[in-house]
Amino acid sequence: MKLIIKNKILSLGGASFVENEAGEQVYVIKGKIFSPTRKKIVQNMNGETLYKVRNKWFNFIFNKAYIMDVEGNKIAKVTNDGLFGLKVVDYPDNIVIKGGIKWRREITKNGELVGAITRNFAVMRDAFTLEINDNEDIPFFVALVIAMDNIRDKDRDGD
Repeated sequence: MKLIIKNKILSLGGASFVENEAGEQVYVIKGKIFSPTRKKIVQNMNGETLYKVRNKWFNFIFNKAYIMDVEGNKIAKVTNDGLFGLKVVDYPDNIVIKGGIKWRREITKNGELVGAITRNFAVMRDAFTLEINDNEDIPFFVALVIAMDNIRDKDRDGD
């Protein structure tokens, strides 16, 4: 499955939308206006919350983001692994995101390639293409892209 995740141009809370290849909106990302942890909520088109994403409040070396379930329980932590990758810990499967210079990153789960994230060139807003196997938890991987973008934004802003 191929999805395009685009940040809205005029959004106080960092909202985004997710489209399929046909240009149909399939998920909505709602951001909180005054959120020091950049909290975002992944919802389906019926307005049902699927996942929540937020940055860790204080970071010592590498910035981190959490993916939480509907009840707010942390199910995964996304963190920089040093050079060009991200790793997902505290999740039942071993997920690693590796790639070069922020433009294309491959996603492996338990050592098997399951997808890729490509940062699309955009002047006014961030946009990503997520290609993921259809049998995966698609909303989780959308939340993973949002977590990756949150970490990248925090790295860039230096806060």
